[in-house]
Order: sequence, then structure tokens, then C-alpha cells
Amino acid sequence: MRAVICLLLLVPSIALADPIALRAPQVGRAVTIAAGWPASSIAYQFANGVGLAAALQLPLNAVSVDVGYKRLWLGEEHGWSMQTAIWGGVLVPLIEPAFAIDLGLSLHARLHKSIFVGAFGAAVPAAFKLTNGLQARLPLTADIWLGVELGRVQFGVQLAAGATLLATPTPALYLQAALYASIGF
Repeated sequence: MRAVICLLLLVPSIALADPIALRAPQVGRAVTIAAGWPASSIAYQFANGVGLAAALQLPLNAVSVDVGYKRLWLGEEHGWSMQTAIWGGVLVPLIEPAFAIDLGLSLHARLHKSIFVGAFGAAVPAAFKLTNGLQARLPLTADIWLGVELGRVQFGVQLAAGATLLATPTPALYLQAALYASIGF
């Protein structure tokens, strides 16, 4: 039990500001805000799938600025489809000054039926500290998005759970929850 508590205390030591708004199930040009724990972010998605995001990890121990790309595959905006997102950016740990980068990839099965929007899949929001000794944080998560779309506005909840691989031999638990809202243009 003591080992589990120690691992949970280690998890915040390698900061990760996950730009979750970049992988929201909104399609097309939109602004998305995802407010949650431990990560919150805001993203602007261009019509061509490119997005810009700013993220922070709470309690305020990291911020990041990211560029990403999101695309629907094997389907259309309404009905079933597959959605992929890839992103990368600069990550600034605030607890211990360092230079870091974050890279991520997600794959979701997506359903948009009537006003309901849902997505289920996997996400890998990784962080790599490059100064003061190389450190990596690699969460492998199951990711669920459940929402409602009314006109151009979409809102809902995002939940993620999985394991975080660190420099220790035992993985740590990774949990994420957020409320999100998107406004399409």
C-alpha cells in the first residue's frame, strides 16, 4: 500500500499539461474550452483540422502551448466515424524550472446522432522533460466523451483513466475528468 501512495505522489512530479480540448469530438472550425482536473485547456480549431491550444495542469504546476491536427476517418460528421488527433508543443513545468515538450496521439470511435455526440477510444498524452535530467511521463488512457449538440454549441463531459509509465518499474494510476464546451463557426 505504501508503494502505491508513493507512486501517486510521484505522478505530479513530472508535469503534464494535457491539451484535452484538441481532441474534443467537435468537427470543423470551433473554439473549445475543457475545464477539469488535473488538466484544463482551450483550443481553436481551424476548418482544415489544424488546432492551437493552451493548457495547464492543476494545481498550477505546468503550462503548455500546442499545435495539433484532428481528422475524421471512415465516416462523416453525422453518424459513426473514427476520429484521430495528434499534437505537440512546448511544456513549461512551473514547480522545477526546465524545458519540456509534450506529444500526443488519440484514436476514437465517434457517434453523432441527433443531438447526442459521443466518442470512446484511447489517448496517449506524453511529456518529456529535456533539461535537468531526462524524464518522461507516458499515460496510456481509455478516453470517453459524452455530449449534446444544440445548433453550433456542443457541451458535455470527458473522462479518462489508465496507467502512467514513469521511470519507476510500477505504473501509476492516471485519472482525468473535465467538462467541455465548443462553439462552432
